[in-house]
Amino acid sequence: MKKLTIVMPFLNEGEEPRNTIKSIYATCEKEAVQIIAIDDCSTSTFTDFSEFPEVTVIRNAQRRGSGAAKHQGVLLAQTKHVLIIDGHMRFRNDGWLERITEALRREPTTLFCTTSVRLSKEDMQITEDKQRYFGANLVLVDQDNQQSTSAQQIIEPKWADEKPERDYEIQCILGANYAVNRDWFLKLRGFDGLQKWGTEEAFLSLKSWMAGGKCKILKDIEIGHMYREEAPYITPSSHLFFNKIWMCECLFSTTLSMHLRARFPATVERRVAYLDLNNRAQLLNEARSYYASIQVKSPDQICQEWGILPMH
Repeated sequence: MKKLTIVMPFLNEGEEPRNTIKSIYATCEKEAVQIIAIDDCSTSTFTDFSEFPEVTVIRNAQRRGSGAAKHQGVLLAQTKHVLIIDGHMRFRNDGWLERITEALRREPTTLFCTTSVRLSKEDMQITEDKQRYFGANLVLVDQDNQQSTSAQQIIEPKWADEKPERDYEIQCILGANYAVNRDWFLKLRGFDGLQKWGTEEAFLSLKSWMAGGKCKILKDIEIGHMYREEAPYITPSSHLFFNKIWMCECLFSTTLSMHLRARFPATVERRVAYLDLNNRAQLLNEARSYYASIQVKSPDQICQEWGILPMH
């Protein structure tokens, strides 16, 4: 019986998606997981999954982007519990499957992420000397640079590297190793509306909190993640601008949204993002109304409670 669906989008990853699947199967019962591998229109490599006939392989004819590919996988999931990963991960035999599914069973409206162990292309082994991250804090504006010069300094997770004494609530889930109840993901509309990359975890985390859910870390479950110097693909930075502006417009109050949007540098990429946003005005209005309808607490209130509202 399948207990968990693992959604693994990838792009130009070579052999790493296959190695990731091998690591999954080496650390859990093969029959207990459904794996959905989504090749998001790789151009430089072709990953052969013929040795894994039980894996559902989707090959997108056009690139959809990280968030859309993950969303695509969750829609195809046949179990109520889903783990979202990247195509370059390593697992250890720490009972992760049972512990993740039990956590989701107990708290179906909580997003859970695991400890992320920093791996490199040269060393993909999970060892005690590796750097570890324990969830993330959400920074609305980088307080070290009030005159922000890049989109990366606005609405960004900042990884926590101090191990907590217990599993605890976190502001933001960590990228590429988080689990969610499928029904909760769909109620939150997952990554709907986002373009190819950026702000996915912050968007989903804040929506979980505002709809009455939570985000937590399972600190004793460790999943290795290859942290790369650069991605094996190119993504226009206008998509990052768009996603962050979309998040501002969908979730925050007019005052906070205007304050954050004013921080973005006046670049060609920002102008492109705003043109795209204007073309989606009807979708934006509908999304804003929907999120207001499921809101238990406003995102502004949540940020105030966390003490992360930007300085004026």
